[in-house]
Amino acid sequence: MSTMEQLYEELWVNRSQVIKYLTEDILQPDYWNPVGMQTTLPGQDTRERGFPPPPLKMFERQIVAIQRVKSRVPVGKRIIMARMEYRRIMQKIKWVEKRPVTMEDKFGQRILRDYLVTGHPGCGKSMFLTYVLIYRLLEREPTVYRRNDSRCYLFDERHRGVLVDSAFLFNMNERTKRHLWILTDAAITDPQEVEEPITNAQIVRLYTTYMCLGPTARVCLRSITINDNEDFYNTWEAYVGALDREIDALITSPDISIIKNASESLFLNKMLLIHPMSLSTEGDACISTRWIANRFLQIGLQYAPQKCFKLYQHLSYESPRSLATEWLFKAYGQYWLQSGGRFVAEWLPALSKPRQLLVFNLDRFKYHPSYYFTSAAALAEQVIDHYTEELVPNLFRKYFIPYGRNYSSFDALSFMSADTIVLFEITQEKDYEIQPQDIQDLGLHFSRLIKNIHIVYIIPADRRQDYSKVRTIPQASEIRAVTQQLTIRQFRLAMADHQMQELAFPSSSVPEGETL
Repeated sequence: MSTMEQLYEELWVNRSQVIKYLTEDILQPDYWNPVGMQTTLPGQDTRERGFPPPPLKMFERQIVAIQRVKSRVPVGKRIIMARMEYRRIMQKIKWVEKRPVTMEDKFGQRILRDYLVTGHPGCGKSMFLTYVLIYRLLEREPTVYRRNDSRCYLFDERHRGVLVDSAFLFNMNERTKRHLWILTDAAITDPQEVEEPITNAQIVRLYTTYMCLGPTARVCLRSITINDNEDFYNTWEAYVGALDREIDALITSPDISIIKNASESLFLNKMLLIHPMSLSTEGDACISTRWIANRFLQIGLQYAPQKCFKLYQHLSYESPRSLATEWLFKAYGQYWLQSGGRFVAEWLPALSKPRQLLVFNLDRFKYHPSYYFTSAAALAEQVIDHYTEELVPNLFRKYFIPYGRNYSSFDALSFMSADTIVLFEITQEKDYEIQPQDIQDLGLHFSRLIKNIHIVYIIPADRRQDYSKVRTIPQASEIRAVTQQLTIRQFRLAMADHQMQELAFPSSSVPEGETL
């Protein structure tokens, strides 16, 4: 009996209880990020002793579903970790599938509903596909697991995980195909890469590393071991301490050209930095995330703020579109907005005379967990009063930061009033596009409350002319669950060099945000 046939027998026929729900106290770092990119790492003086173990604290309870399958699933494991996001995605897909079929082409033929799951390597795409396969088999719903056109495994009432090809599937009757799900993975994990079952303690250490540094889980496992606490802290200190010392050397270097070249290497625009191993063609994968820029600016402002700012100016002039320049600009922009004050932004497109302005105020940011959020749903839980179902008034003008890996379209947000939200995007990209899903998620959870969405782009003041047009954004009618009129507007807010210098040498006064 083949592996797929065994899987059919276990799940479809016997309907084995393979899903186990656990409620765990998850350790999270007991410190918060002052620039909004990732969690700030502790320890100030890294010159002598490297990086200390992170202080941890029980912050929240998270439900984790573990699937225990006797038969080996396609990713090559018998135990996989099913994140709760998988369950929510499945519920959303099922909700869409139950809706009346209204998607037709001009000939009246039904348009197939295809779902594309994308993300960085190691973020869990193959695991999600495996979760869907297990779920479908337990529900006895017709499913195909496709490796390629010649290797398709069919599961239904008559086919017990048998191998077929795409031609066989195309020749099935229309009624059967209507309810058939075809699961395909563009980059299937090698089934031979089978590891020992991960323990709860390892999950906690992995989660902690992910929360602190923000890379994908697969990279964490290669760079910082999670086998036991001693190895965890030792490899953590070795990796992050080495980065701190490299950044420290750059900051104290008198040669600006050396700093420029080294910083470009440090901020390499790749998912991984590969360090060659001695006497081997293999390499160790090291982490490259926005956290490095955060740490660079953090150390720079502490030990050599003027030199750090000159480095940014040099990079901005020599390589204005480089990743290093973009990340440092984002960090400065976060510091600027978090300092609070009065800000004046210009309505886009910037063609009308007189100029139309958006004037708003922000309170000084407080480094507290309640001002960070992981999703639109979590934010709604934090800011909506459960009794009145309205926004909590004392949260107006507060500055909220998403974890850097969760939202690609904006870096922070604030509620200006009971019906107006402002999204901040700090960017130097001329052709930046807002991802529809990010705004749709906000529309889904704030549909009854929010009538105005203002998107404010924080841009370099010396290149204001490059940002005079509106960007591509979803129309208000495209946002799901909006039951009332919604207006989306775009603005630009320019940050000048002198304001960055004020951040490098903060005074007792609150900086103004008027930069037009």
